Amino acid sequence: SSSFPCMGTLIRITVFSKNEPNSALLAAKRRFEELDERLSHYKPTSEINQLQPGRTTRVSPDLFAILTFAQRLSLLSEGAFDVTVRGRTIGYQNLALGNQTLTLLKDGIQLDLGGIAKGYANDQASKLLISKGIKRHLIAASGDILVHDPPPNEASWVIGLQDIQRPLVRRAVSTSGNTYQPGHILN
Repeated sequence: SSSFPCMGTLIRITVFSKNEPNSALLAAKRRFEELDERLSHYKPTSEINQLQPGRTTRVSPDLFAILTFAQRLSLLSEGAFDVTVRGRTIGYQNLALGNQTLTLLKDGIQLDLGGIAKGYANDQASKLLISKGIKRHLIAASGDILVHDPPPNEASWVIGLQDIQRPLVRRAVSTSGNTYQPGHILN
């Protein structure tokens, strides 16, 4: 098990492996830190904070993948999910994605990937652990939890939210805010 601060929260990775998992845990930590450097709007030097309106910019594969998925979510939710909520100009329609490029179409647009970045980072860290032969793992980035294969001799991981407990295998769950506060979670 490993815990470390990253992405504005505490990341916890729990693994079960017959092999020595320390190098895999370190690689997963580095992947989280790499994504934090690219996707965080809190870091002045992050990739998303270097974007300039009106300029077409070649972006990293990570940023392109997360923005492509974010745009799809924005369309499906009719704008309820929108990564442009941080700036003076709001509207996912003001982002143009090209061939590994992004153009911010209007002044005042700033990106906030807080609603999607931790889940993406969990997915990436999980893929890395699986590539190193570690399939029994849980990754918790605050309220964003991903589980793969369960611990030895268990049928599943059990994820609890207040008085609700659910068995999960190879799934992810995201929680936010107060359990009884409507509007925080889309679905």
